[in-house]
Amino acid sequence: MIEDREKKSALEAFLFLSGDVLSLSTIKDVTGLPDTEVKGLMTELMEEYREKNGGLLIAEIAGGYQMVTNP
Repeated sequence: MIEDREKKSALEAFLFLSGDVLSLSTIKDVTGLPDTEVKGLMTELMEEYREKNGGLLIAEIAGGYQMVTNP
């Protein structure tokens, strides 16, 4: 079974490579994870990026997610 850290790493890579807003349904289709798990993992990732206060953030945009630069 894949651990949460591995799932979050895969989500990060997917967001980074896409460059665009990814809808929840797209993320679900690619990962095979249920809505609630995707939302939970994305919430954790967004918080981790905020805490780092680095050059990148994960933003929730129009019901989807995108990796963006930190203003």
